[in-house]
Amino acid sequence: MIVWLVSYPRSGNTYCRMLFKNFYGLDTYSIYDDPNFEKMGASSEIGHKNLPTGVDELRERDELYVIKNHKVPTTGDRVIFLVRDGRAAQVSRSHTRVHGKDPANKRFLKDLESLIRGKEWASMVHQFLEVPLSPCRKIITYEDLVKRPIENLVELENFLKVSVKDDGKLPDFKSLHKRWPGFFRVGKTDSWKDEMPTRLQDLFWELQGDAMSLLGYLK
Repeated sequence: MIVWLVSYPRSGNTYCRMLFKNFYGLDTYSIYDDPNFEKMGASSEIGHKNLPTGVDELRERDELYVIKNHKVPTTGDRVIFLVRDGRAAQVSRSHTRVHGKDPANKRFLKDLESLIRGKEWASMVHQFLEVPLSPCRKIITYEDLVKRPIENLVELENFLKVSVKDDGKLPDFKSLHKRWPGFFRVGKTDSWKDEMPTRLQDLFWELQGDAMSLLGYLK
């Protein structure tokens, strides 16, 4: 059985996978195999493993395979959609794309504006919500996952058919940031407020605010 862990890039997918490893004892996979985790030496910490075979074959097995994907699957598989405030997700993604640490950096702002105008984040939200939510489809927000990690994991027990371990530990972001600062960048849910200029905030809401409203995010 497979369950897709779907998210827009930089929306907390890796953090979620670490929680699955620490509290379920569950290794997870990626449709992309994420070779950078091996290069970083972070695979065991994240609980990442390469896919052992094709998705079609894994779908027929009794074992559970949670697989990361940055695209909404069109199959009837179970899906967890991990969503993050689009402003935060796009700020974080732009930083990783241009490696710019200064929010006034021209390359960073140019790239961020292109992401906003591309409306990829909103398109992904609309695509997922086009199919009515069912017992096979769950939405989790990154903000709530950070605020209530254990509660979210308990709520997913029946969905994943796993149980939360009593000795699970939360990831230590300070330690992760020290070891891999380029990947574990800030660890805050609202840092976008200091990094996205007002004009881009307004542009984002003009172009993607409808998707934000559908998910309950406020301007």
